[in-house]
Amino acid sequence: SSNIGLWISRQRNQFRLKKLSEKKIKLLNDIKFKFSPVEQKWYEFYEKLKDFIKEEGNSNPSNKYDIGKWCQTQRDHFRKNILSQEKIKLLNDIKFIWDPYEQSWQKNFQELKKFYEKEGHSNPSLSEIEIGFWCQSQRSRYKKNKLSKEEITLLKSINFEFQPLKDRWFENYQELKKFYEKEGHSNPSNKHDIGRWCRTQRITFKANKLSSEKIKLL
Repeated sequence: SSNIGLWISRQRNQFRLKKLSEKKIKLLNDIKFKFSPVEQKWYEFYEKLKDFIKEEGNSNPSNKYDIGKWCQTQRDHFRKNILSQEKIKLLNDIKFIWDPYEQSWQKNFQELKKFYEKEGHSNPSLSEIEIGFWCQSQRSRYKKNKLSKEEITLLKSINFEFQPLKDRWFENYQELKKFYEKEGHSNPSNKHDIGRWCRTQRITFKANKLSSEKIKLL
């Protein structure tokens, strides 16, 4: 068996070097000889991915499965420019997802944009809609400087609040400033939202939890 293994290896090497005659290539093809086991494996997985797409409607299987790991390898090879044009074309033909994160991000952004156009703001509640969890994730990534400039620009285009509590604080501060300019004092009744907000600031101040910047503004 070691002799036949060496012989097989020699045929593949001769084929790679284009030194195998047409007659020998035909004889080997007749018995379904694999000239390149790695290449053969690639096409087998490609066919498996096509079957997966037919069943699931997408080309992004979980990495828990062999086909998912294979897909990840194709993405890695594509990023490193070591995937052949032929394979890129074959994968494009079946609408292969080269960047699952980017596709998912754009899908969620479009959902949020629809919400913004309907509701007039881009701050859905966590309990109200699934996109709320995605918004929370974007704020977390923004704090860690992990959002791209393009993502930040797109979110800003729909008035996304990256720091809702901070943004609302300054909105309320502006409301109080208007009240002060109109009424001549900054002590609105607790019957109004701005009065309740003022009470919260006093409590926060007493607890030494109000920032120096906010104390100075007030």
